[in-house]
Amino acid sequence: YATVPYVFAVYPSLPVANIKELIALAKAKPGQLNFASSGNGGSPHLCGELFKVMAGVDIVHVPYQGAAVAMTDVLSGRVPMICTGATALTAHLQSGRVRAIGGAGLKRSPLMPDLPTISEQGLTGFEVNSWTGLLAPARTPEPIVRRLYETVAKIVNSDDMKNFLASVGAEPALMDARAFGAYLMADTAKWAKVVKAAGLTLD
Repeated sequence: YATVPYVFAVYPSLPVANIKELIALAKAKPGQLNFASSGNGGSPHLCGELFKVMAGVDIVHVPYQGAAVAMTDVLSGRVPMICTGATALTAHLQSGRVRAIGGAGLKRSPLMPDLPTISEQGLTGFEVNSWTGLLAPARTPEPIVRRLYETVAKIVNSDDMKNFLASVGAEPALMDARAFGAYLMADTAKWAKVVKAAGLTLD
């Protein structure tokens, strides 16, 4: 199991330096600020919707057919903000083509230790990341599940895997079967509430 932290970033000309300033600007200009995503229903879209719900603001979702196209329009300033994985932003942050204003994890990312989380900046509990996990059929015998976990844990804890995950901006987050199952249930419930609150429907 591993996670990739998400980051809220804006085009440099947008006059905000942090999440509180973004919320103030969005409240001053309801329905006038747009955020890009890689498509309806993906994590970048839901990140924006969670922000809308928790901050009580009206910002407009602009879905694209893929992350690359969305990022192109953010880099050109056509759409002023995006919430996406840190790995997709690293080079653009270093070049100054976008500005990070908040990390979407509950704790600061080792990749950006000086970037305050959105939760730190007033939206307590705000958390968005993408995760990778290993699933097995529901009736898989417990001894096999346990052996799979032990094998994966050994791999994830190896220096080679830790270095690889760090190189792609991911963080190891090992959970056993019971903990991972509970996490999935809680994550599903969380996003179901966001989808309902935002009034989202299938295309």
